[in-house]
Amino acid sequence: MGAQVRLFKWFRAAREQEQELWLRRMAQQGLHLASVNVLSFWKFNKGAPADVVYRLDCGDNVDEPEQYWEAFTQAGWERAADAGGWKYFRQAAVNGKVTAFPPDRYSKRDKLKAMLLQLAVVGACLGLSAWFMVDWHALRTLPGDDLLLALAFGAVAALLYGYGAYRPVMRIRQLR
Repeated sequence: MGAQVRLFKWFRAAREQEQELWLRRMAQQGLHLASVNVLSFWKFNKGAPADVVYRLDCGDNVDEPEQYWEAFTQAGWERAADAGGWKYFRQAAVNGKVTAFPPDRYSKRDKLKAMLLQLAVVGACLGLSAWFMVDWHALRTLPGDDLLLALAFGAVAALLYGYGAYRPVMRIRQLR
């Protein structure tokens, strides 16, 4: 087995197409996906540069795993890695093209909906804990600049959290 390279690369939720393009560029540089984990640590095997196309699929609700894998194998796709319910497949491109990837739009939608539910639960827990932990009387007595800073911090955090929920919603609409 050749040398391996380990990288950290984080992708925002619902950005599987960005991951696929990045993995293709890595393969063109001679780094071929060996594994990935849910913390976004990627392991690549060094090899010859090649035009390899990667695709992601959500197959965590698979009732008959043999039939699930068989559909991809028959279409010429190789299983490259698994992480957090996502399955990574690859296929060498011939003249820049690959065979059709078996469609699975519904499982991607279901995966994104599950992510939204997790975001909602975490957001509710964070909101409730902040509500109970903040000394509201002390907050009201803060000097003007400190109060503005605290409110600005809360507003920025809420906007970032809202944007994090907005992206999967828009991706779900694309998959309809």
